[in-house]
Amino acid sequence: MTGTAGIQWRPDGDTLVYGSYGRGYKAGGFNAGGISAFPETDSEHVDAFEVGVKKGLGPLQLNVAGYYYKYENLQIPLVVPQAAGVDLTEFFNLEDSRSYGVEAEAQWRVASGLNLLLNYSYADSEIRSSCCFIDIADPMATQPGAQPSGAPLPGGRQPQSLDGERLPHLPRHKITANANYTVDLGPGSLTLSATYTWRDKMYGSVFNRYYTELPSSEQVDARLLWTGRDDRYRVTLFVKNLFDKTDFDGLSDFDVYGLPLDPAFSVERKTNMLPPRTYGVQFQFKI
Repeated sequence: MTGTAGIQWRPDGDTLVYGSYGRGYKAGGFNAGGISAFPETDSEHVDAFEVGVKKGLGPLQLNVAGYYYKYENLQIPLVVPQAAGVDLTEFFNLEDSRSYGVEAEAQWRVASGLNLLLNYSYADSEIRSSCCFIDIADPMATQPGAQPSGAPLPGGRQPQSLDGERLPHLPRHKITANANYTVDLGPGSLTLSATYTWRDKMYGSVFNRYYTELPSSEQVDARLLWTGRDDRYRVTLFVKNLFDKTDFDGLSDFDVYGLPLDPAFSVERKTNMLPPRTYGVQFQFKI
């Protein structure tokens, strides 16, 4: 069963207070590509709670919302070493995990055609009652922060508990600022827009270790939009990552060198990168 229920209240014409609850579902499946000891992935459920308020103050619009998500059997990918020496990514279930946070947004109509937007979000998470998994970068669970749990497996590999760890790819802080200006030119309108985004550091794995931490990143995007009369067509010139920043987006794999207790022990990370400067043109036409 899935569904959503909500309630909202307008104490005055410029204020909206709301709350909602939703129950979500994601089907399970099977890990493909190799023979796995745990081939089946169970279905995932989430109970989502949200409350918020929207307030208009003349040319200023303020929105604040808080959320709490409770996951059952959240599906996560983990790289697992195979007997043939090949590493495969498989999906596993986290029995109980939570994420929660708050988001605040301000929109200001400074003057005719000029708009400013500022968005800030705070997010946190916690894995609860989840055991036990092998960290491919620390198979013997000897690195700082490791939580050995249960008996070692053949080959000396030590399963770990994930209790108290944060969910991956969830930065605690994120800020987005946008400015756009529109001018009417008779046969159409021209809009110039620039967006700045800053993202806090985050972990690329459920194993929150120094070798899975991804640094903070920032990016500037810009676009020039021409909108024809009656909005029949649009032409957009865009540039993403204007200053060609080199930033990380995630982790894909690890290679380990030396024994975990050896001073020469090191972890080589294979990272996913954000796209470099990208630019182009888009054309839209409404029939």
